[in-house]
Amino acid sequence: MEGPTFSGVIGGGVQVSLRSTGWDGPGSVPRPVCAEGQAAPDGIRPASFVVVVPLLGTEMAACVENENTQWHGYVNAIRDLHQASPERVGVFPYALDAGATNGTKLQDILGTFQFVAAGNPDRSGEDVKSMLCRDLTQGLAQLVSPDEMDRLTVFISHTKRHSQGEGEDVDALVDLVREVIRNTRLNEFFDANDLQPGTAWDQELRDKSGTSAMLAPRTDLYSSREWCQREVAIAKTHGMPVIMMDAIGTGEERGSFLMDHMRRIAVRKADGCWQRQDVYRALNLLVDECRSARSGCTRKNSLTITLNSMLRDGHRMHPNR
Repeated sequence: MEGPTFSGVIGGGVQVSLRSTGWDGPGSVPRPVCAEGQAAPDGIRPASFVVVVPLLGTEMAACVENENTQWHGYVNAIRDLHQASPERVGVFPYALDAGATNGTKLQDILGTFQFVAAGNPDRSGEDVKSMLCRDLTQGLAQLVSPDEMDRLTVFISHTKRHSQGEGEDVDALVDLVREVIRNTRLNEFFDANDLQPGTAWDQELRDKSGTSAMLAPRTDLYSSREWCQREVAIAKTHGMPVIMMDAIGTGEERGSFLMDHMRRIAVRKADGCWQRQDVYRALNLLVDECRSARSGCTRKNSLTITLNSMLRDGHRMHPNR
């Protein structure tokens, strides 16, 4: 099964396919996964970058346990493909069942890879789907630009000033953003508080622009602060992904053309508290912006994502997955 090409990348797209049905008929393994430099079964040139997301369930584990089965060889081939071209092939397993990787041959083969959504999501602000999307998106960005994306650093651009109507809401929002980032795989963030005394903040921001992304809680006074304007200008000039968190309380005295044409996420309060899920949504969008920025320089059809699964009922995908 093949989904539509994601066309949000400048000059290219991300093709996603789901493989579980036997390539040579019932009981066989899916179509082989091919990378650049290999001959694909249909003669079509493989993508420059290939990502495989094995969906590890108990059914796949049972089929892989016997070393003489086709599935054992198929999963081994995925690992070997990555080892042959680690700079072009990424493997990001996702465990559907804990038992699938508990002392199994499947664990022996794929256990060295970094699993996506392996931890427990923040119950008060995130679900597994959100966590899975962010981990996978960050992995894609790191694969396409390993030198620039060793680990994404988030720069929090915010004002320490607040309007009369906001009170301590600004500080509470920034504290929540920092707390949420600590729960992710994103790198240690930095803002003006984290720079060493005597550091030229503007040069530091320029230096980190290639490996960083900016998250800006836009509160009432944010657009009017000179420091915030300069931070946004530097980020945009150097191609840094930027996401605005729309957290206007009372209102702005003036708008800002510099900040008004960037992607934004609404951040709202409920029962007097900022909503954690809004912050997670902003972070997920920011990571996706990084993936788009890093993939934008590659040619058309440059990235293929393949999801492999082996489930009961004739290899059909479970409708609730």
